[in-house]
Formats: sequence, structure tokens, C-alpha cells
Amino acid sequence: VIAQGAFECHANEYNKEPNAFPFLLSLVFRFTGVNEAWAHVLNRMLFSLGVVFAFWIGVLLFNNYWMAAGAGLLYMLTPENLLWGATVAVEPGTAAFIGLAVGAWILFLKDTNWPTTVFAAGAVAFASQWRPESVLLIPLVVAATLFLAPRQLKKRHVYSVGLIVLVLLIPHLGHLWAVRGEGWGSSSEAGKFAASYVPGNLK
Repeated sequence: VIAQGAFECHANEYNKEPNAFPFLLSLVFRFTGVNEAWAHVLNRMLFSLGVVFAFWIGVLLFNNYWMAAGAGLLYMLTPENLLWGATVAVEPGTAAFIGLAVGAWILFLKDTNWPTTVFAAGAVAFASQWRPESVLLIPLVVAATLFLAPRQLKKRHVYSVGLIVLVLLIPHLGHLWAVRGEGWGSSSEAGKFAASYVPGNLK
């Protein structure tokens, strides 16, 4: 609850959600003051960045600006993105930063040097801390490496990036361990991850 420009806690709980969005929101409040309107502004900016990152990934993958523009347009016009982009929920930032991380990883695979290494490691580590399931980004970048540049797996620098990401994720992994008993809203029969969720998610 916001009262007289400051947060007033009426009840507390240890939330299952990780720290990336609260951290980013705290930076906004640090500069603008505590105001819910700025949280909405932040999410609209994150939604817009998601469009930009979809375009960027399209350029990196296909080197074709028309295809990249199509990717950005599809992202922008997806109803769920439009719906959540008008809230102060964590989803717009999750999607945007996963897009940033995927783009940074592709850039790293295409042009491996220290700046792209640090950029990719930082982007993947930060993007993995938006929602509990955001760590599924890790298998995604591994799959991208296998598909786009399998020869990179024979080089030591790829594993150096993996080690940097692991070190950066230590606090987050501790958080996931602390909330391991949370059901995340799933049914007790199916559990957190199950193939039975796929049809509903595809809809």
C-alpha cells in the first residue's frame, strides 16, 4: 500500500517471485519517487523494448530488416502482450529481458570477444531472475548454440560464460531453493511442469 509517498506494509510474505522486477522498479522509484503511475510507465517501456528486441533478434538471425520488422510487429500485436503491457505485472519485463538475453547470446556466438562475453553473461543472468521459470532460458541458449554455432561448444570461452552466469545466479538459485515447496498455482496432480499444460498454453 502506498501512503503519503512511501510504502506501508500491512502484511508480509516471502514471495516466490525473484528479484529482477522489484530491483528495476526500486531504481525507478529512487529517481521518481514512490508512485504507482511510474510502475505503469515502466511496464509500457518494457513492452516497447520487447518489440525492439524481437526486431533485433530478427536482424541477427536473418539479416533481413523486413523479416525483423515482421517479428517486431507480431510481438507488438500479440493480444497477451498488449494485455499484460497495460499492467504493472512482471510479464512484460520477463519477455523483454529474455529477448535481450537471446539477442545478446546470438551476438556472442557471431562475434566472440570480451565485451560480447560480458554482455551475454550479464543479460542471461539478469533475464533468468524475472520469474521462477525464467531459468528455462538456460536450456534455450544451449539449444541456440547447438543450432546456430555447434562448433562453439568445442571452445573454452563458451564454458567461461557458463561459469560467469552460474556465479551471478547463486543468490537466485538460493531463492529458488527457499521457495521449492511453492506450487506456483499448479494442480497437485500435474505438478509445476507437465505436458498437460501445453494445449492450454498454446491457446
